[in-house]
Amino acid sequence: MGKNRLNIVIADGPAEEMEPFINEINKSKQDGFILKIHRADWQRINKWSETRRYFKYFAVPFEYFFRRKKYSVIVGWQQFYALIYCFYCSLFHVRKQNTVVAWNYTYKKKKGKFEKIYKWFMAKCMDPEYLDYIHVPSKENAELVSREFSFPRDRIIVTPFGVKDEYEKYHSCRCPEGVKADGYFLAIGRSNRDYDFLIRAWHEMDFPLIIISDIYKRKTAHNNITIRNDISGEAQYPWIANCRGVIIPIADSTICSGDTVLLHAMSLKKIVVVTAPSTLAEMYVKDKKNGLAVTKDIREFRIMIQEILKGKYDHITENARESFLRNFSRENMARVLADTLAEE
Repeated sequence: MGKNRLNIVIADGPAEEMEPFINEINKSKQDGFILKIHRADWQRINKWSETRRYFKYFAVPFEYFFRRKKYSVIVGWQQFYALIYCFYCSLFHVRKQNTVVAWNYTYKKKKGKFEKIYKWFMAKCMDPEYLDYIHVPSKENAELVSREFSFPRDRIIVTPFGVKDEYEKYHSCRCPEGVKADGYFLAIGRSNRDYDFLIRAWHEMDFPLIIISDIYKRKTAHNNITIRNDISGEAQYPWIANCRGVIIPIADSTICSGDTVLLHAMSLKKIVVVTAPSTLAEMYVKDKKNGLAVTKDIREFRIMIQEILKGKYDHITENARESFLRNFSRENMARVLADTLAEE
């Protein structure tokens, strides 16, 4: 969209996590991409932290909207940086200046009085006149989004998520205090998790389960279940690296979530159990090969956990890491994006 204009990727997390993505896309035929970091990944511990995060989502895109003629390609690694940029463009009916990509797109309906307002807002963000592409990690989700917002299906990029490989840094890290290596299952994450199902299923299990989530505040009298609300960021890795397996129970099967936890666990050679149907079962897990997929049937779930404890699926650990390296890296995501932009 013009010479001497910048190509940028706008992210909200640590710069070092984005290095593999930026380095790989700059190996392509694309002009050099510049990484712009605007941190908004604070732990969500109270209303103030939530308010500050939403303020950032609106303030940062407005800065780029005000200087929009400087940029040729804008990739929002944090989807709202790209989406709200397009919202401003649509709201003020400005002339299109950029190719805009919303990466890691997720739409979750709001309930109650904000449902219609939020859908109107999201539709404005996804005005095809200004938003060129979105990325989702699921073919089924792409179809749903296309129908929900009449967004052109051929402009939805479908490729699995990818994370930075942290194996060398964390695979042999010290076990967290109070637990022993391989002596617990771990369920971790805040978005779209069905921990209520997991607790019901664990009722007759005699092996420890630790749930780590900053928003799941339920009390449980089960002696083998511990719920932690105080672990985030890098502090999560020792818990993943030393567990017997990672469980990701999904609440809404149509919403893309749990990818980051799943991939970090696979990279650290962990057996991952996901509930099905889900986008994780669709796009990442090949059942009994690189992970395990199970329906939310309590009896079937308990049988699978017992089989893991008996060593039936120990072969999955090496397969998980091999699958991660081959298919789910940040570099692979960058190559897909570069190929898409090359067609412009």
